[in-house]
Amino acid sequence: MNFRVYFSKYAYQQLNQLEEANRVLLLGWLKKNLEGTNAPRLLGHPLKNILFGHYKFVVGRFRLLILIEDKKLVVLKINETK
Repeated sequence: MNFRVYFSKYAYQQLNQLEEANRVLLLGWLKKNLEGTNAPRLLGHPLKNILFGHYKFVVGRFRLLILIEDKKLVVLKINETK
């Protein structure tokens, strides 16, 4: 079962506000590591309580909140650590 990566409207706006180099880094990582994979849960950290079913992925200094559904990975939020 191959997964596809999608962006929520909010995450897409956050992605467009990033610098070009960071945007290329994130999109390249998503394409290389998550797009078309069979086991995306192995790379992420599962969240608990009200965010059950969501996963946190760490890419450099960025944290991605991703919802994993049937064959979809939906990026919900992008956080940058300082």
